[in-house]
Amino acid sequence: MQPILSTALNVVLMIVGFGLVIVVHEFGHFAAARWAGVRVHTFAVGFGSAIATWRKGMGFRWGSSEKEYFRRAREEGEACAVSPTEYRLNWFPFGGYVKMLGQEDLSPIPTMTASDSFAAKPVWKRMVIMSGGVFMNLVLAGVLFVAAYLHGIQEVAPIIGDVGPGTPAEAAGLRAGDRVLSIDGGEATTFNDLRLAAAMGSPRTPIHLTVARDGEAGPVEIDVTPRVGAEGMLQIGVAPSASAWLVSEKDLKSDSLRDEYRRQLQEAGLGSVQPGMRLIRVNGAAIPEGTGEPTGAPTANMLRAAMEASGGEAVSAVFADESGREVEVSLLAQPELQSGQIKAGEATLGVRHLLGLAPVMRVSATQERGEKAGLLPGDVFARIGRVEWPSVASGIAEVRANRGKTLDVVVVRDGVHVPLKVSVSSDGLIGFLTGDTSAEDTRIGSVDGLMPTGSAGGVETFAAARLNPGLLPGSRVVAVNGAAVANFRELRAALVRATARGEAPDVMLTLALPMNDASGAPVREQVSLSLTGEDVAGLHALGWDATQTMLCFDLAKFLDRAKTPWDALTKGVEKTHYVVMMTYVTFLRLFQGTVPVDQLHGPVGITHIGSQVAEQGFVYLIFFLGLISANLAVINFLPLPIVDGGHMVFLAIEGLTKKPVSAAVQNVSIIAGLLIVGTVFVVVTYHDLVRLFG
Repeated sequence: MQPILSTALNVVLMIVGFGLVIVVHEFGHFAAARWAGVRVHTFAVGFGSAIATWRKGMGFRWGSSEKEYFRRAREEGEACAVSPTEYRLNWFPFGGYVKMLGQEDLSPIPTMTASDSFAAKPVWKRMVIMSGGVFMNLVLAGVLFVAAYLHGIQEVAPIIGDVGPGTPAEAAGLRAGDRVLSIDGGEATTFNDLRLAAAMGSPRTPIHLTVARDGEAGPVEIDVTPRVGAEGMLQIGVAPSASAWLVSEKDLKSDSLRDEYRRQLQEAGLGSVQPGMRLIRVNGAAIPEGTGEPTGAPTANMLRAAMEASGGEAVSAVFADESGREVEVSLLAQPELQSGQIKAGEATLGVRHLLGLAPVMRVSATQERGEKAGLLPGDVFARIGRVEWPSVASGIAEVRANRGKTLDVVVVRDGVHVPLKVSVSSDGLIGFLTGDTSAEDTRIGSVDGLMPTGSAGGVETFAAARLNPGLLPGSRVVAVNGAAVANFRELRAALVRATARGEAPDVMLTLALPMNDASGAPVREQVSLSLTGEDVAGLHALGWDATQTMLCFDLAKFLDRAKTPWDALTKGVEKTHYVVMMTYVTFLRLFQGTVPVDQLHGPVGITHIGSQVAEQGFVYLIFFLGLISANLAVINFLPLPIVDGGHMVFLAIEGLTKKPVSAAVQNVSIIAGLLIVGTVFVVVTYHDLVRLFG
């Protein structure tokens, strides 16, 4: 019951906060109208009929005081001492509105000619009134950001922790441990800056990064061109760095998440270590206290570096809890595999493989949708849709190709083939975290269309792809030149031994096919794999991978807090400017097609995200509302007739031509604006609901 009440409270806080942002916007119009001498009939918080009102000269009332005011105004005339402005609280507190004499939001031509009406004021004053809401939203955003920075916000450091196989980042030469100093000449303060720069970039224009790299005397300059990833957004394929602390149980909100995390620790060789413990020594050397700037706190980069340089040997790691109790474990890095890529619609997906041999996709952990479909952690996919024994990339591609549909899958569970029907969301998800079988066996997954990383064409240059006929997906490599192998670690070691002289020999693979003979034993066959000098060189250049271990650590974060009130003000202004510019860029990229419509959020999505943000603490809700306020300022100033920006366009035309835009033109424009805004609202709300319940 407690989590439900907490979630409900967070939703209420977000709704109230969102309403407050809109009320402040309307207050901007109200204050500007009063400054300009325009009579304001109503300043309302919320919509619908009034709960309570207050009017100078009449005081507090339950319900509206309009009828009584107009009666007294008629009876008393100019002697009436009651204020014309009613301040009201309405039943539906989702925003608010201002009602001025001679101007209403849906009335294209103001008809009142009284001296204190909106229409009677010069164009420049009406422009001030119309821009008052946007101005107040920018001011509110700045104030909220200042408040957040005075308290301090936990941000993810701009340090690269993992570079995905077959990604633009890998092709450009980015490495785990690189600290991003600047992006296109601008300072990089958080990892989100890098994500946004990629998402808001262009698939034809590289992003210029300046990074600090261990072992390099000075900064390293790198150009990387983003491309469409599995989520449909432009990305470069990097993940943030790990801190020196394992994920704490308090950050795991449910029993299922805690169980999944403990299973993850077990698979990484950290089963005897408790969540939340801190890494203090690696191979006897203490973790430096000051590593990982700008975090100002230790990271797990020393462990990652030691595991990657281990040559496959065990690495000693010592962890400690808050009481000082220490636990020592021996950790093994996973063998690094080669990287390639396949196309999945407009997206390009990375593939881990050995000479074209890729492991099969499995379920690493399940989410709610996957659990409902019957998936369990450890399930190996024998089929997804039309793809037999899919690799991770081909499995993702098939799922994404069936967005919004029901998909037939078959999983292998405890040696038994289990058929399931899974529902694919509109985002192309079926509710599980992907893994592969490389640590468990040598089963070969489907990788149709496998290309070298960075290749624009479909030329298949890997040894396994040159076999004719090709290898049957689901086959297991049981021996290399007669030496038995049980997993991809042993497979790689056997292939390296078989090519130890650096020559390009033919390697004999013994395969167990995914079918049985008359006795019930798997059918076996031998194939000769012809290697080139390039194949051998690529095989011997492979190192060791610590990703599985690094995923157990919390992200490297730092407290972004202003040192002085002036510093907080500077940060607040800079953040407001940054959010405004990024919002404009988002609209530009939306029209260019590099940002999908389904990535936008409407009121439902904003409320859902805001309620999740509120779980992190009140200061994060304040920061999020600052983002909303800055975005609302931009949206309201777009040149659409239904919002303030459209009214500003009409006023600008009136100022230039000395006469207002005709009622017919304004009416058509307003209808068009309503259709545009209404369509966008329906679309984003649909995607919000699909994300929540689809």
